[in-house]
Amino acid sequence: MSEFNFFDIDSAATFEKMLADFENNRGITLYPGDERRSMLLAMLPVIIQLKAKINETAKRNLIKYADGELLDELAWQFYKVTRIPAMKAEVPGRVELTAIQSVDVPVEAGELVTGDGTLYFVVKDSVLVPAGDESIACSLIAYDTGPEYNDLTAGQIKSLVKPLPFVKQIVNMAVSSGGFNEESDQKFKDRLLSAPEGFSTAGPEGAYIFHAMSADVSIVDVRAVSPNPCEVDVIVLCENGVLPDQVILDRVTDALSPRHIRPLCDLVTVKPPTQVSYNIELEYFIAKENASRETDIRASLENDVVDGYKAWQCDALERSINPDELRGRMRDASAYRIDITWPVFTQLSESQVAKVGTVTLNYGGLI
Repeated sequence: MSEFNFFDIDSAATFEKMLADFENNRGITLYPGDERRSMLLAMLPVIIQLKAKINETAKRNLIKYADGELLDELAWQFYKVTRIPAMKAEVPGRVELTAIQSVDVPVEAGELVTGDGTLYFVVKDSVLVPAGDESIACSLIAYDTGPEYNDLTAGQIKSLVKPLPFVKQIVNMAVSSGGFNEESDQKFKDRLLSAPEGFSTAGPEGAYIFHAMSADVSIVDVRAVSPNPCEVDVIVLCENGVLPDQVILDRVTDALSPRHIRPLCDLVTVKPPTQVSYNIELEYFIAKENASRETDIRASLENDVVDGYKAWQCDALERSINPDELRGRMRDASAYRIDITWPVFTQLSESQVAKVGTVTLNYGGLI
């Protein structure tokens, strides 16, 4: 869609209209040097600035151009949809005692534990280590929202902020995940495009996609497929081609479970996509006339271009592995000749996503 404006703010066209209106109203012609013409020219910048200000203010009342709180208000007013809030990372944990006790040992919700003294997790729900046991499972949740609490490896979170009677440590048993910042304006706008689909409870594909996308801000693509009558598989992909972990799969399942969303007869299963691996192996050459930029071109091709292609290739479900996309990006970055051995074109299904394997780039020199 082309750029929309409520007003034409072209200064030349605006002045011509001002001049024509004045001359028609007075029945005269204002020649160059006429002080009245000079007066109109002096007024022109003020009028252009006012038109530009009014134009931008009016445009912000359209979802495409709105941002921040105004976007939130428009989304609720027209679609009854809210922005996905920031989320806290979670991870399974375990309370471990210094030794087996003859009495129950309680650990209250909210007890703080950390790995580095900077990022803190809390015990999500109170637990009780029964007498005669040395440990019990618990759940840990980040103290605050954000992605910085993700990817902490098993055993990394284990230091108690304050001593607890008989407790040796509270440790995470898996990699932490599920922490994200608030949904960005652009991603919120993209999701609003499918909001009308969510009004139906008759089971359309778009409704499943909208509600799944609304479950977690890290989700970038969703497919809803029906392998058998009354069965729906919802395939979910996260940012940067990452497969959703169980925390995110559970969030999507919860989002699709309410009776006003899921048709009563549908058996819904939320799944990660199947990854299809591909390798990159190619030889490229640079034209002799670009010899003075050879080093910069090579750096761009071997880093920015290839990284950009890898990100594009894994950022959507059903995106077929396409060497022509890589070739085009390299050509745009001044590669003169590209001989691609891998990848070869591979058609993917709606439940598949590409995953890069090895990358081998051979520079053939100037030709």
